Amino acid sequence: MKVSVIIPTTGERPQFVDHALRMVSRQTYRDNIIETTVVQNADKTRPTLVENVRKGYEEAEGDLVVIWEDDDYYRDDYIETMVKSWEPGLEVLGVNHSTYYHLGALKLRTMIHPDRSSLMNTVLKAKLTEIPWDGDIFLDMRIWKAVHDKVLKGKLINEQKAIGLKHGIGRSGGRAHDPDFFIPNKSQDDPDMNFLRGFISNEEILAFYLSIHERIKSR
Repeated sequence: MKVSVIIPTTGERPQFVDHALRMVSRQTYRDNIIETTVVQNADKTRPTLVENVRKGYEEAEGDLVVIWEDDDYYRDDYIETMVKSWEPGLEVLGVNHSTYYHLGALKLRTMIHPDRSSLMNTVLKAKLTEIPWDGDIFLDMRIWKAVHDKVLKGKLINEQKAIGLKHGIGRSGGRAHDPDFFIPNKSQDDPDMNFLRGFISNEEILAFYLSIHERIKSR
C-alpha cells in the first residue's frame, strides 16, 4: 500500500519539523512512502492543527494517510507496523494506549484508551468524506466517536511504536504539555532519562531530545 505522511505544524518549532522529516526518512517502509507533506497554517484566518491536518489529508495521494505529529518520536518500523495491521474494509487504524514523556519534568505517563487512539497514533484511509473535521481541537476523539457510531470502520491494536514528547515549546494541543498532567500516582519519574534511552535506540535521534531537555532546563 502507498502511504502519504502529513506533518501538521504551526511553524513555531522548525527544529522539530526537521527532526520529524529525518525520522520519516528512516522508516523501514520508506520505499512505499510516496509523499511527505509539511502543512503549516493551512487556514490563515484560523491556523489550527485540525485545519492543517485537513488540508494535508484532502490533498494526499496515497492509499493510507499517516498523521505524524511534528514533535513526537516514532520508531523506524512505525509505519510498517501500521500497514501490516491494516485489513480490507478498514477506514481508521489506531493504538489503544499512549505514552507521554515530558522532556522538562522528566516524567512519563501511559494512558489506556480502550475505545480510541490518540491522533499521533492514527492512520486513515485516503479520500474519506465522513471525517468530522468541525469541532474543538480534539480531532482524534471525534474520529473515534464516528467509529463507534458506525460512521467509520476502525480497529485498535496494542503496539507501542511512538511516544508523545511534551516540552512547552510553541503552541501545543492537549493537556500533556502541562507538567501538572503527570500526577504522582499515575506517572513515573525518569530523572536519568533511562526510559527514553531504552526506547530510542538511535543515538542521533536520542541526542536531539537530550538537547531539548537541556534547552528547557536553561530557560
